[in-house]
Amino acid sequence: MDGKNCSDKTGIVKINGYKFFELKNLLKKKVQNKQNIILCFPAIKTESVKVLSNEIKMAKRLQNIGFLDIIAVAYDGEKDDPIPKMARRIGVTLVMTREVGTKDMNKGVLGTKGKGTNMRKFSYFAIKNLFKGKLKNNLVGFLDADISEKAFGEHYILGLFGPLISKPSKIRLVKLVYRRPKGFGRVNKLLCHPLMSVIDHPKLKVLQFIPYITSGEVAMDGKLIAELKFSTGYSAEVYTLMQFVLDKRFGSSKLELTNVGFFDHKHQRFDDLRFMSFSILRVFFRTLKEYKLLSFKNGTAISNTFRSSGVSPPGYQIQHTYKKLDNKTYRPLKEMI
Repeated sequence: MDGKNCSDKTGIVKINGYKFFELKNLLKKKVQNKQNIILCFPAIKTESVKVLSNEIKMAKRLQNIGFLDIIAVAYDGEKDDPIPKMARRIGVTLVMTREVGTKDMNKGVLGTKGKGTNMRKFSYFAIKNLFKGKLKNNLVGFLDADISEKAFGEHYILGLFGPLISKPSKIRLVKLVYRRPKGFGRVNKLLCHPLMSVIDHPKLKVLQFIPYITSGEVAMDGKLIAELKFSTGYSAEVYTLMQFVLDKRFGSSKLELTNVGFFDHKHQRFDDLRFMSFSILRVFFRTLKEYKLLSFKNGTAISNTFRSSGVSPPGYQIQHTYKKLDNKTYRPLKEMI
């Protein structure tokens, strides 16, 4: 698929191969557009310093020639942890998200597992401190902090920002898609693809054309980042996509996908995959309810507690699992700026 274009019938989704974007042309167009480009790596304590530092060093090459204006690490943890130390040593912007507070998110509290909290706090910090000029002229991209060294390259960054630079008046949201190693991408294949097909609605059909729905590699213009609501937990990416296709405020906006080929990162434990799936299901049905495409009656509600039972050694006893996984939704940042 690299180097080829294809569109869905709605014209909202387009897939480009990363080879479509040439650095020389993007640099020229970026200057013409007066765009300020910020690349952020949301990170938590369990990330590998070696893996993240490899990503940052490659990004620094693009910063040195003027393609990236700011490289940042949004870290949810302690100042003296290995990742903040590495970020300061390499010389990138370090945002300790625990120290960022908004009217509805307090300082001093670690975010819930997942990127939603980190992304929102960083976005608020960026709008206040890193943006230049008009909101729409600021481009913000997020890349996972655990992308394998054998997969990651500068083409990830060019593909992430390329559409926003090439067509700033049309494209507002870019998502990377890719090929995972055989046997992985389990939640995407076994849950997300069937889920996006199970309820028919013209706007939801757009999501059926996205090969990797749970991809955490996304970029958008600053105006959009201020208009979106954020969801915490495992479902941040799915909620962003559903808002984008369902909310009438974004009706004329376009989503573009860039196929960067091979991708690999740390693989989740099976239990975490179950919790991730539950979180995505919750947000999927909650968002349909939010946009009045689905209703519940006679005491039916969307649960926030994952429950399961299984037979486990020793003694092959039946064991029950109960875990509360409540995804909180936060209002658009524009209401606080």
